[in-house]
Amino acid sequence: MTEPKKPQAKITDRKSLYSGFFKLEELTIDMDKHDGTSETVKRIHFERGHAVGILAYDAQRDEVLMVNEMRPGMLAAGDYPFNDSLPAGMIDKGETHVDAAVRETDEETGQTLIEPITIHAGAYVSAGGTSEKIALVVGKVDLSKAGGVHGKEGEGENIKTVILSSDEFIERANDGRIKDMKSLVSAFWLANHRDELRDPNATTNAKPNDDAKITDVFAPKKQPTPPQAEIKSREMLYDGVFKIEQLTVEQDKHDGGKQTLKRLNFERGDAIAILGYDPKRDEVVLVNEMRTGMLAAGDYPYADTVPAAMLKKGEDLLTAAADRLARETGLALQNGSIIHSGAYVSAGGSTEKIALVTGIVDSSNAGGVRGRAGVGEDIKTVVISSDEFIARAEDGRLTDMKSLAMAFWLAKNRDSIKAKANAPEPKKPPASLSNKIAGLG
Repeated sequence: MTEPKKPQAKITDRKSLYSGFFKLEELTIDMDKHDGTSETVKRIHFERGHAVGILAYDAQRDEVLMVNEMRPGMLAAGDYPFNDSLPAGMIDKGETHVDAAVRETDEETGQTLIEPITIHAGAYVSAGGTSEKIALVVGKVDLSKAGGVHGKEGEGENIKTVILSSDEFIERANDGRIKDMKSLVSAFWLANHRDELRDPNATTNAKPNDDAKITDVFAPKKQPTPPQAEIKSREMLYDGVFKIEQLTVEQDKHDGGKQTLKRLNFERGDAIAILGYDPKRDEVVLVNEMRTGMLAAGDYPYADTVPAAMLKKGEDLLTAAADRLARETGLALQNGSIIHSGAYVSAGGSTEKIALVTGIVDSSNAGGVRGRAGVGEDIKTVVISSDEFIARAEDGRLTDMKSLAMAFWLAKNRDSIKAKANAPEPKKPPASLSNKIAGLG
């Protein structure tokens, strides 16, 4: 049986809008549409480079290594900017993501990452507008003596080591206290794989560090004053559909004193992603469309992802999720619930957040091509089994960070969703009995 021809896209022109530490371009793209025709569109592309996030895990103590530092994107968005997240950093030219993970773990925490394994070789953080990918690596560490403040002084890095129990790490992902998408994905992944990583000789009553350092595992009796940061000035470097600013930030250092730094912030707006799940058929509804960031990075740009779209300011998340899912797939979202109200895709340099919402759909008649023709949307509905969706996340075929988060979350929660959806409805008492019961009131 002949495979259908895969749609293609190519960049025919590039116009530089801003070139500095970040780059912003307007791309002219000739793209095939899912109905067999073709179209020329213009798209804005943001280039920042690629990064790696590190899940450093102590299997003996069942603890996770995190860091706390000032994140410019969170500050620019008006959120408290000192947030616990996984160690991470940019991948240097010619460096593998695993090599970068080992180097960054040492630079940011003073710890040695042992037996690093790739969770994902590089997922796009927001493929509709940027080529940035973040790889995810898991490795072993000995956290018995971890602590302190680390980072490159010449680059203004002031990075405090934080140690969490795995239970706390996963709980923070589930209740929304983790604000960082790569950390969220890694927590959902760990919830499914912790037993495989655990040291069989680990004691169940492992305690945090014996040297009485304050960690996030147990709160001190008197909470220290949290560090603060303030934007002293903003210089607009590019102002269009997207914005790039240079921020001058004065921040408290974790080890005392203050420092002033300059940081770039990319502003694109916030988005919402929707996991439409059919528990009766055990299927997930995805969409396939041309993704500008993937094309700009040299990857095949037509990818299956969870449906997603930009949010309007102040928009209710569940209402927006139902509206966007209907617009992109024609399906109604039922029993919608929020997985996360908005995780930063790359808080070191962008204000963009993506909210994650799930709900029940009927996938039996899903299909077709939709989207707003006036803005060049060409969105094909794709239905796959949940097993396939989760397998694509595990083996790297799912190349979109928000979709990864949804897949690992579903792997942990699918059975409970199916049980609830397929549970028989309680029997109603006979009408005569109902009337008697009512009369007792």
